[in-house]
Amino acid sequence: MAVTPPYGLEVCSLIKAQIRSLDYAVSFCYRKIFSVKSHENARLCMDIFNCDEVATLLTNRKQKFAGSFVQIYIQLYSSRSERQQQNNN
Repeated sequence: MAVTPPYGLEVCSLIKAQIRSLDYAVSFCYRKIFSVKSHENARLCMDIFNCDEVATLLTNRKQKFAGSFVQIYIQLYSSRSERQQQNNN
């Protein structure tokens, strides 16, 4: 029951209040599903089901996105420089 942020959210610059709002929504869902009242009990349920906080998920997805972007840039740049070398020869 892992929660994933909406698609493409890793490229948005969110302020802390927006991240807290998303985290509250996830926590609220867990409280409703498991019929618990306190935030601590909802957090415990989230931990049991291996659901990270929204801030952690966003950080991981941003790092993955940045890594993919760098790999694509390197591939494009290397193929471009190879073509330039072939044209010079």
